[in-house]
Order: sequence, then structure tokens, then C-alpha cells
Amino acid sequence: MGKGTFVEKIIHDKNKGGCGGHTLGVFKQADGSYNGWCFSCHKWERNPYSAMPDDYKPPKARHKTKEEIKEELDKVSKLPTKDLPDRCLNQRTLDYFGVKTGLSQEDGTSVAAHYYPYTKGGEIVGYNVRIVDGKKFFRIGETTVSELEPFGWKQAMRSNSPKLFITEGELDAMSLFKIVMMHNKYKEPTAVISLAGGSSSVSAMGQYVERIRDKFKEVVLVFDQDEAGQKATDTFCKLMPEAKIAKLPLKDANDMLKDGRDKECFNIVMFQAKNRLSGKMVSSEDLWDKAKTRPEFGKSWPWPSLTQMTRGIRSGETYYIGGGVKLGKSCLVNAIATHFIAEHGERVFLCKPEEAPEITARKLAGYAKGRIFDDPNIEFDEIAFDEGAEIIGDNAILYDSYQKTDWEDVKQAIRQAVVQQGCKLAIIDPITCFTVGVSAAERNEILIEIATEAASMAKELDFTLIIFCHLNKPDSGKPHERGGAVQSVQFAGSRGMMRAAHLMIGLEGNKDPDLTPEQRNCRDLVLLEDRNFGESGRVKLWYNKSTGRLAELSPEQADKLGDFMGEDNN
Repeated sequence: MGKGTFVEKIIHDKNKGGCGGHTLGVFKQADGSYNGWCFSCHKWERNPYSAMPDDYKPPKARHKTKEEIKEELDKVSKLPTKDLPDRCLNQRTLDYFGVKTGLSQEDGTSVAAHYYPYTKGGEIVGYNVRIVDGKKFFRIGETTVSELEPFGWKQAMRSNSPKLFITEGELDAMSLFKIVMMHNKYKEPTAVISLAGGSSSVSAMGQYVERIRDKFKEVVLVFDQDEAGQKATDTFCKLMPEAKIAKLPLKDANDMLKDGRDKECFNIVMFQAKNRLSGKMVSSEDLWDKAKTRPEFGKSWPWPSLTQMTRGIRSGETYYIGGGVKLGKSCLVNAIATHFIAEHGERVFLCKPEEAPEITARKLAGYAKGRIFDDPNIEFDEIAFDEGAEIIGDNAILYDSYQKTDWEDVKQAIRQAVVQQGCKLAIIDPITCFTVGVSAAERNEILIEIATEAASMAKELDFTLIIFCHLNKPDSGKPHERGGAVQSVQFAGSRGMMRAAHLMIGLEGNKDPDLTPEQRNCRDLVLLEDRNFGESGRVKLWYNKSTGRLAELSPEQADKLGDFMGEDNN
């Protein structure tokens, strides 16, 4: 209503419940509708033209003249000031702030509207009008919030109080004023102001910061204890970092007054307000509610034992998986991505520069159906392929690049996939695609930098990032492709990864051609590093060449296969 443009004043029809005066102001809203406010009986009319003939055409909306505005302001200034019992505010407090009250036409005693005065240069230039019925607001007179002084500004600047309290709204300012005056042994009026336009207008306070600093020794913010109030607090603290913050147990000062907790409110704002910690610092007091949240398992891996060992896949974390050449890292990618899509209904971002996007899509569809679609020796089943493609749908977002890939480009692609496309998992396979053509020394430095940035981005955007890695050759013993154990320090760029990773997982296996097919198709996932729980262990997997899937082996199956695997396999 307050954003409407004035049209005209008409008779407030008695037959329609009006007062009969020529005082019903009509306002045209942005959507073309009309509503009205009667300046005599302080009543809001949803359809001010209901008493007019059907063919009546309202005049064009216009700005009020200075004379019309002055007439309205003069009319408001002659209104009485009454107690607000529902707000526990008395006439004396309202008088101090110059607040006027419009009385109901029906009984002549109950308050129908509050008129909060606003000044410019100390002179009243407008009122913010609160309609009690329906809690609606609009303004008369000067309506540009950024050009209005805060509510109570004139009174605060005249006070001798060394401390200034700032609230979000007028009722809270008056409530806090009353509370402090009730319990402060010094009867000098305290200084309390409120934002001119609620929490959304906090930025306009920037023009008053220096005058506040010159006048007051201490500033205390008493904003609402809701999301909007906390955002306003953040904004104001950027304008005045030295401001202290009072945290009330109820939403605002008026709620504290109505609930009879005025003494508690007084003690909080006077003695318990604190400066906000700067930078990245946070007080434990602000963390207890979050810390009290019971820990839960993250989303499951495709293999139950790995889920149990790691407590699942959690957003905001970064995992590294490393394995020897051609040991099946790509199959792990397909397994994890397909499981995330089919089991959890989440979208996945995939950066696989060693594989064309259409091949990746084909393999995802195959893993989803448990069928092989990329081997010419196996008949291509179009029906099964379509069913697999339907399972994946549009939930895989693929980065189209081949071989050398730029980290800055991929980083922006991940950000877009997470923020705009809703991906909750991003997979890069392998990380060394960002270091093609550089020396070993440069490669490690680049990978350390990427590991740090990747972990920060996953935390910031609240998604899970899984990065697959090549391994450096073991200093001694068997190579990884012949069953050599994987160690954390063998990951390319391991120094940065070990610092940034929540999990580091090794993929072990033995491709010795002298082993049986069953032995060659066995793989172990080895949990090497676990920042959260300090776990370690193995998950036994077996690659099924008929389905293209990696299945977890039961202890009995693993024992049986172990009889064939001999000493050359871990």
C-alpha cells in the first residue's frame, strides 16, 4: 500500500461503513489496483471505489502537492497520543517520540493506527503509518527512506547518554527506551533510534556513522533475532565494526517487554552486549546449536562396507582416490556416479578429459543396467541401452574437453554445475590432466594449489568433490599393477592432498597374466587417510565382466578367492 501513487480524495461513504468525510485518500498500486486510507477515521479500504458508479473512471495518479502534504501532516500532528496496552507502551513513552494515534470510528477509544514521525534536519517531514488491523504499513509525506533520519534521531541527538541503542523498528525502539528508563538509576533519557525502513534499510545508516561516532562512546545493536535481523547486523557491522551486539532470547525488545522480561532485557543490552569477532573468528557461544546437531551418515557409497567405514559421502568434503595404471579407476567413477544418480536422485558433474563425453555417457548407461555397451564383441542391446539412459536421464553434467584441461575453466564449470544445475557431486578423473607438459617440480606445486582451492570450493558451495589420481612408482617392491600396496605419499601432489583431503583411498589389484581371471578381476579399496574418524581398512571388490560392475565380496567370497590369489596379491 505504501508504494502506491496518490490519485484523489473522495467521500468515505457511510453506507459502506465509512465516516462520511471527504477524507478517503485513494492510491493506485503498481499492479493497477486501488486501495484507500481515510485520514479522519483511520480506516483502510480495500476497494475505495465500491460506492462509485460502475462507469466511474478515476483520474490519473499523481504526486501530491506540497499543500496537500502539509495539510495531511498538520492533520496528523493534531491527533491524540494514547496508551498502547497491547504493546505495553504508555502515553508518556509515545509522547517522548512524538508518536500519534488514530482512534477507531466504531468506539472512539481503541487505537486503529500508529503514526511514527520521521524527520529531515530535525523537522517532521513524514509519518510511517501502522494500521493495527492487519498490521499494514504505508507512509505519508516524505517517503524516500534513504533521505529520512532514523526514528528517534532528534531525541537521541539531544540526549546526554553516552550509549546509543539501535533497533529495527519503531515499537522496539520505544519498548527498549521504556525498559532502560524503568531500570536505569540515572533518569537522563537514554538514546534509542530505529532504522527508518526496517532491516532492509540498514545500508542507509552509513551516512550517519560519523555523527554517531562523534556523539556516542558506545553503540549497541538490538536487531531482531531472525534471519533478516542477523543479515542487518552483518551489514551494519561492516559500516561500524566497533558496534556491540545484544542478543535477546526472544525475537525483539517489544516481545521482551510484553513477556514481562524487561529486567532481563535491560541487563542484556546494558551489560552483556559484545563486539563481533572480526575476520574468520567465531565464538563457541554461536556454535552450540549447530554442534548439538546429532551426527548422521552421509549418502551411501555403492559398497556397504565403505559406507560403514567412512560414515558415507558428506557434502563440503573432498576425497582422493588413487590407483595404478589401468586398474579400473574409470570403472570406480562410473560406479560412484551411477549410484549417486540412481540411489540418491542427485545430479553429478564429471570431468574426464581422457575420455570423450559420449563414451562416458555410454558407460554410465551400461553401469546403470549392468550391461556392456562399449565392447564390439558383445551384441549391442538398444532396448537395454535406452533403459540405462533413462535411469541416468539428464542428471550427469559432462565437461567436454580432451587431454590437457585448464583448472580455472574447470573450476568455473564446477561452480556453475553446482550453483545453477544443482549438482551435489563433482568428479575429476584424473587430476594430473591439469599438469600436462609441465616439469615434475612445477606439477607438484600446481597440484598442491589445486588441492587447496578445491577443498575450499567444496566447503563454500556445500558439495562433494572426488578427485582420481595417478600414483608415483613405489621406491621399492612390486609395482602397483602387480599388486604393490598403495601409500598416501605415492599420490601425485600428495603433500597438498594429504592436507586438504577428508579421505584418501587407494585402489589395489594385480594384473599379472599368470593369475586366473578371477584373481585378475579382484580389487581392494584401501582407506589410507580419514580426517574425520581416523579409520583404516579394506573393502574387497570383484569386477564382473558380464555386467561391467564392481561388486563387494562377502567375507566368505573373499576367503574363497583368497585361496587362488596367492602371496603376490594383498
